[in-house]
Amino acid sequence: MTTHLIEGWLKVEEVGGSYEEHDALLVRNSGLQEENEPLAVRLEFMDHKQVTVRYWVCEQKCSKEDAAEDFLRTLMGLGVSDYGARYSEYTGYLWTDEDIQVGGHDILEELKSYLGEYLILEVEVHE
Repeated sequence: MTTHLIEGWLKVEEVGGSYEEHDALLVRNSGLQEENEPLAVRLEFMDHKQVTVRYWVCEQKCSKEDAAEDFLRTLMGLGVSDYGARYSEYTGYLWTDEDIQVGGHDILEELKSYLGEYLILEVEVHE
């Protein structure tokens, strides 16, 4: 099993270059060149593979461990959320057409509802 991690701020921006110019969902963190590619392109390694996708969305930058701990505290009713983390996990077959689908769920549309927030996206590719 191989695990990939993508983290950064969710943004919709116009992209061009090798793509037709259109608005696309991007994950920006450190200014790396790959961050200029739409998220759906960055996730092409999942095409026709069985994957498990987990993600946390936070109001401020945090580590995966902090987001998971915050989610558990919220779930157990143990206090106020520092990060406002939201967690999701899907297991199933993922393919990419014009969007990102996991087990029939439209991940792209879900993530677009969190624009401006910090995303921690973990993808396990099952061999």
